Order: sequence, then C-alpha cells, then structure tokens
Amino acid sequence: MEEISNVLGTPVPIEQERKYIVEVVGEIPNCTESEITQTYIQTEEDEEVRIRRRGKQGSYVYFLTKKKKVSETEQIETERKITPRHYVELLHMADPLRETIVKTRKNFVWHGQYFELDSYIQPNIGLNILEIEGVKEPENLKFPPFLKVIEDVTGKKEYYNYNLSVKHK
Repeated sequence: MEEISNVLGTPVPIEQERKYIVEVVGEIPNCTESEITQTYIQTEEDEEVRIRRRGKQGSYVYFLTKKKKVSETEQIETERKITPRHYVELLHMADPLRETIVKTRKNFVWHGQYFELDSYIQPNIGLNILEIEGVKEPENLKFPPFLKVIEDVTGKKEYYNYNLSVKHK
C-alpha cells in the first residue's frame, strides 16, 4: 500500500518509529549505503516541504515530500518521485533559514529487525541517528554490538531533520 501511495503521491500513515543517538563502535555487516541530500523549500507555516536526492556514485533518484499538520499530534505526508530537472528548479526555492542536510544512510537487518543509521555530514557533523520502525515496546529491542546507544531521542522535536536544518547565527 505504501509503495502505491508513494507512486501516486497520496497520503500514507506515518509509522511509529524509535530514534536513538548512537556511536558506531564497529563494522556494520551486510548494510546498504546511500548518500542523501535534503533541502527544505519555503512554504506555508503549517506545511513542511522538502526535496531529496538519494543514491550513490552518480546514480540518484529524486523526491518531493510534503508534510501537512492536521492537528497537534497528526500530520499527513505525501511523497512522489520527481525528475532531476524539477529537483534543480525547486532548489531555487530553498528556505534561506535552513541548511541543506547531507548524510549517509546505512540500512541493515539485525536479529530480524530493520535499522536505518543516518550519519550527518552537514550540518551536525558526526551526529549518528538510528531509526527503527514499527517498534511499540522499546525494551524488547536488541541493539547490535557495533552500535553504542547514547540517548533515546524518540519524539524529541529538536532531532527531527526539519529542526536539525535550522541555520544558527
């Protein structure tokens, strides 16, 4: 359902996820790695719009994502693939109050659980955020030995990409 929604650009429910600041203390086995460049676009107050380039070694796909707040605790997200040309056009509408986020993402499975590890290159150099989706009971999580959990930042808005992109004077 999510894949169909992504192709059509229709809203999908945002899954429950856990987020942790981690330190990488060993080699991550059998992971796939991609480069992500994420730029926020100027928009209305209750809407968040970003463009994203994802891939590696010159082979990229491009996305336009919109998140619209519908209540204090809920938002609707739509995402659709865009052309490289549309991506470049939208770059001209970048929010001047936000920095472009550049990070590497490593996806891997450990003991049947899917993980995404984002390592920030710009801004917040050296920040590593681990995301785990579909986890309701965090005490049941088994963290890999190559990651040291520093802090659970689930629900802490200052660690949302949108807020991490704010330019500091």
